[in-house]
Amino acid sequence: MKTHGVALLVGLLALAGCSHSLSGTYQAGDANDVAGLQLTENQNQQLMGSMSVVGIAGDGSLTRKEFSITGGATDGRTITLTMKADEIFGGSMNVAGSVSGSGIDLTFNDKITHFSASDPAALANEVSALEATAKARRENLAMTKQRAKDTETVAALARDLQSYNEREANPDGMSKAKSAEVAVLVAARKDLAIKRQLDADHRTYQAGQAAFRIGQLDYQMGQIRYQVGNAISTGSDDIAALDRRLAANPCNATSSLQGCSALDVQQQRYSVVRARIRSDIAQMQTDIRDNSNAMDALNKSAGN
Repeated sequence: MKTHGVALLVGLLALAGCSHSLSGTYQAGDANDVAGLQLTENQNQQLMGSMSVVGIAGDGSLTRKEFSITGGATDGRTITLTMKADEIFGGSMNVAGSVSGSGIDLTFNDKITHFSASDPAALANEVSALEATAKARRENLAMTKQRAKDTETVAALARDLQSYNEREANPDGMSKAKSAEVAVLVAARKDLAIKRQLDADHRTYQAGQAAFRIGQLDYQMGQIRYQVGNAISTGSDDIAALDRRLAANPCNATSSLQGCSALDVQQQRYSVVRARIRSDIAQMQTDIRDNSNAMDALNKSAGN
């Protein structure tokens, strides 16, 4: 609420020019503020009462201030009020104005605020309308904030998908793993053939060395199996994480959201990359299982 709006709403009353009592309810306000004034005039034209000011803050929340009118007077044409805020250390202020046939004009900070004669029901309706406006504003602000958040979520997902698609465009991990497995098996088969020949020649020491090399190759296969297992786990986790983000992304509910078109392009690329990687993972699982079994058999044949 504007400073002058709250302040101006603090000094109102008086039906200047009229001889009848100013006792009653008055109200003033605009789209963002409503002030209600309750006055009681005694036979000596002394005034007492209260004022309540309700306003909408920038974030759509409602602010409420209560004032006690601790003193005041009117001569039918002019009015003066002493008002005190109903809060700890609340200050007092004097407000002057004039009474007219249509209500009371009070001057505050060199600005005039007009208060019209009203009644409690009408004032309550005005406050209710203001509360509805505040609620609508809060909802609109929340929607705007959520839309901005959704836009950033979409942009971040599109960037991550693009990075993933480019990184996995030409993966060589599968071919490297398979080459390493095959190389170990080739070396193990060669050493097993050598061991068998050495056994046939009764060259026990040399045969034992060949068996030891096969055992080392079996250990290497175990290391490769461990690395392949980690690669498979990482690849599966990456896909699962991206799948979850895509399933929950805001474009599914609001396709017109900024950035959805760019995300759709990356999502289509991802679908192709994802299918290939899942196929590669399945093949890697089959290869490492078969090659590990083959290596185990060679190691046992070597007597290890």
